[in-house]
Amino acid sequence: MTNVAPGLETDESQFAALAAEWRAILADERAKGTAQLTADESQLNTLADEWRAILVAEQQSSTALAAMWEIRFADLRAEHDELVRDGAWVGGPDDMLSILGLGRKELFHSALLAWLLDPRGRHGLEQRTY
Repeated sequence: MTNVAPGLETDESQFAALAAEWRAILADERAKGTAQLTADESQLNTLADEWRAILVAEQQSSTALAAMWEIRFADLRAEHDELVRDGAWVGGPDDMLSILGLGRKELFHSALLAWLLDPRGRHGLEQRTY
């Protein structure tokens, strides 16, 4: 069996089993003296060669794709590390209401803003603008 990409071994072994079965049929027919055997065997060998070429191409394609993704992942990792180093990578909720689980409740946001913007509010902020 040739070296093939993971997951394609089954295809190769199935093809090998079918080829062996076909060759056995050809051998039986040859013993009977059928004239078509040489052409059939040649066609089988051609199909086997084409199949192996497909498997090799698939393996090369998979290997190239994996290498491309490894390079891209390394680039993303370097970008992430740079953002963390610069302090630009942050996480967590954006505001107090999100922390409380009310981040998408517009009425709560509106009520909070109304309270903060009321110069007579008990918050003691008066007319200061932040």
